[in-house]
Amino acid sequence: MVDNRDCKNGIPLSYEDHVGEELVFSDEDVADELAYWKEAVIGYVLGDTIPFSAMDSFVTKHWSMVSRPRIILHEGGYFIFRFESGEDKLRVLGSSWFFKSKPLVLREWSPEFSMAEVSLNRIPTWVQFRGLGLQFWGAGSLDRIAARVGKPMRTDLMTANKDRVSYPRVLVDVDTTREVVEEVQFIGPGGQRFVQKVFFEWFPHKCSKCDGWGHKEDWCKCAIPRR
Repeated sequence: MVDNRDCKNGIPLSYEDHVGEELVFSDEDVADELAYWKEAVIGYVLGDTIPFSAMDSFVTKHWSMVSRPRIILHEGGYFIFRFESGEDKLRVLGSSWFFKSKPLVLREWSPEFSMAEVSLNRIPTWVQFRGLGLQFWGAGSLDRIAARVGKPMRTDLMTANKDRVSYPRVLVDVDTTREVVEEVQFIGPGGQRFVQKVFFEWFPHKCSKCDGWGHKEDWCKCAIPRR
């Protein structure tokens, strides 16, 4: 930013330290900042580092139903979205968002927030049931089949309208602490047994070195020797 370190800019500070005294902050000391960040949301894309310009375009295109939030990029690889109201924040948090097929994970900001402690036990992702018989495309059937993979959330529009009959696509909230389900077995109305393959459009890689999500072992910080 131009003139970021110009001495004429910024907030003037003048506190004189009292050597030997413990530094203690009261609720009143932090009240203004808590109010400022009250409607903030932390966001990051699993397995990818997104440039500011790309996220800015994403927000413009997909979050037009709310007043545009302020977007701040943290050097840790995540974004902070500061909304103008709690209603706007809840509208965005109430939906699932994807950045080029990868989940945009959103978490409400709190004073205790730590990126290192964010839990990724559940991840929303799109799955395809390729070759599934048309007789099983009803909402009830898809709901039950998808429930074997995770928590069913919704189908895509083409599946709902039956505009594409190659395969149905379902958004599923997957429990990453459990073994990934790669096939679903069920019995049809006439007693015939079916084995339906599950195709994940995207699923994050789990590092075997640190149990972290979204990076490979070669890129793991735990594997990089310290100098």
